[in-house]
Amino acid sequence: MRITPGLMLGAALAMAASACTKDDKGLEAHLKSIDSQLHDIKGDLAALKKGGLARAGGARGAARPSRPPGPDAQAVYAAPIEGAAFLGAPNAKVTVVEGFDFA
Repeated sequence: MRITPGLMLGAALAMAASACTKDDKGLEAHLKSIDSQLHDIKGDLAALKKGGLARAGGARGAARPSRPPGPDAQAVYAAPIEGAAFLGAPNAKVTVVEGFDFA
């Protein structure tokens, strides 16, 4: 009988397959957990498509408060700048105030 590379590969695979038997119960339980989470996500997604999670149940579906209205573009606002640091002449005709909101 002549030994060919294909025969050697087949024998090696057969030995590897018999040596690689192990207990995968932990992996199986983990996969079931992932499957359960995926099922919950699909249910939440279906509820969102129908009108929100609030109907499906859960605190995640609570409505967000509405955003407060922005400043009135037609109004003139005064900003107290007395005592603030400045650049330029103290008696300038125009004052540019730069403000930041770090909220």
